[in-house]
Amino acid sequence: CKWGDERFFDSLPELRFLFSKLDPKTIEGISNDVCQLNSWDAQLEVFNAEISEDKIIKAQKLQSDVAEYLLQRGLGHWINN
Repeated sequence: CKWGDERFFDSLPELRFLFSKLDPKTIEGISNDVCQLNSWDAQLEVFNAEISEDKIIKAQKLQSDVAEYLLQRGLGHWINN
């Protein structure tokens, strides 16, 4: 199943809620399943990952883009919930 950008952004609130309720072990299990389903060689680095300045900058840009997307669609209340 492939999600386009629109479907992914529309699903963000549900995904955010889901992952906020899961424990780290469950999240790691889901991460491993995602890697297996996508035939990725390496597991996703969910925990204990080294964080570089470049990764932080990219994460801040993504967070800004998501917030802007939500605000443009009148969903600003999702940002702080």
